[in-house]
Amino acid sequence: MTSIIKRAALTPTVTGTLLAILNYGPPRLRDPIMLFLQKNLSATNIRRLRTTLKWLFALGVGQTLNRALNDLSLNNWNPTNQAVWNWSQEIAVVTGGSNGIGALVCDRLAAKGVKVVILDVVEPHKDISNNSGLIFKKCDITDLEAVKAVAEEIRRTVGKPSILINNAGIAHGHTILETSPEYLKKLFDVNFLSHYYTLQAFLPDMIAAKKGHVLATASMASFISVAGLVDYCGTKSAVLSLHEGLAQELRHRYHAPQVRTSVIHPTWCRTTLIASYEDALAKAGEVVITPEEVADAIAKQIFSGRSGQIILGGSLGFLSGLRGWPTWVQEILRNGTNKSVMQ
Repeated sequence: MTSIIKRAALTPTVTGTLLAILNYGPPRLRDPIMLFLQKNLSATNIRRLRTTLKWLFALGVGQTLNRALNDLSLNNWNPTNQAVWNWSQEIAVVTGGSNGIGALVCDRLAAKGVKVVILDVVEPHKDISNNSGLIFKKCDITDLEAVKAVAEEIRRTVGKPSILINNAGIAHGHTILETSPEYLKKLFDVNFLSHYYTLQAFLPDMIAAKKGHVLATASMASFISVAGLVDYCGTKSAVLSLHEGLAQELRHRYHAPQVRTSVIHPTWCRTTLIASYEDALAKAGEVVITPEEVADAIAKQIFSGRSGQIILGGSLGFLSGLRGWPTWVQEILRNGTNKSVMQ
């Protein structure tokens, strides 16, 4: 209920309609509302309510305009989709698709008719032998030669993928001094360098076809680094930088702006990635979203056929602009977030 009220407060059609009724509405609409307000509020508070509605309306218009400009800028200032998507003919590659968010994304794509190839080092969490829309290929995505080989096999036996979802990721809470070189290498290999390998394997076909969609599962950690997760935050910041540069190269180097790029930034999500510190998050009162929410957002973005940067931050969504804030404000916010992990 609280989230619905918050959304309504910044929805111009809601606040604008209320203002119009209160100021210019016909008596049959305005009078009952004014009678209710006069019974429950003083004249001063009614004036304050009108002022608040004006501010909320202005903020809502600004937010709506900002979202529209964000969408247009990421899609070459074109309000329409340039590529034609026939989902029953599309092929998607999903890394880390055997479990968790990845498995849910695969189900949603397959339900739409997309043929989905899962790249993972473990077998899918459920039997997919009777599902012609899901294909499993065992592959260590941190091994460049293995990725090249499986990409060639996919092209030969399935077809040329038009969708690449780099979803695989690992995380474990520990300090910088507690991080072993072996784990650090593994973390960057899985969370970041594998994106390079899959892009090098599958992107050329998309560029040639002038059609494709590359989506990465990043994190709110792309915007804020916290104690106990410094290595993980570093990989997610790198993923964001990679996708910003990828969009520029597609547009200006390869002249293929039709290939879409998207990044999803979830906040704390109830997966094995946060298992080692989920209790601390609960004690700190942090909002933890579900894998289903993330999978729904990913599928929605793919089916939109448009590029985007999606913030699934809940109450932490404002952190996406943190690095532009004064340093003292950044440090206060980091201190509060750090307590969630370091408790």
